Amino acid sequence: MKTCRLIPLGVAVAGLALAGPALSAAAPSTMSQLPPAQHAGPVTYVNGGAEAMQADAMDHASASYPLELDFLWGRGAKESEISHVDWSLKNDRTGQTMVEAQATGPMVLASLPDGRYTVTATHDGKTLTRDVSVQKGKHDRVLLEWPQ
Repeated sequence: MKTCRLIPLGVAVAGLALAGPALSAAAPSTMSQLPPAQHAGPVTYVNGGAEAMQADAMDHASASYPLELDFLWGRGAKESEISHVDWSLKNDRTGQTMVEAQATGPMVLASLPDGRYTVTATHDGKTLTRDVSVQKGKHDRVLLEWPQ
């Protein structure tokens, strides 16, 4: 038979008060740093990551989304994240444009039905296109890199 050891309430409260700052530093609430979700038909997406805490939150949340888009300028050591990218997502089977938006940060996480899609992104007058396949339980990270 298991026995439980009770800690006096005053000791427990004092311990939590002392551990509170350490606990919050060790395990920040990343969900509260995520940008608000946007909806376009069956697609739910979040966009952001320009600030470090939000970028960390999006990195942690990315595995929960089947599609991740990362917008980058340059290559190698000169590579940097960019925002203000016009992007769209088109369903290859139906030809329907599912989302048209302007990115406010360098990362987009999207939850959408399984299928094949075409991502189109335009930055500084230059357009990139990528074909993506979305499957339940899988995560596809798509880098859109504009050369210098």
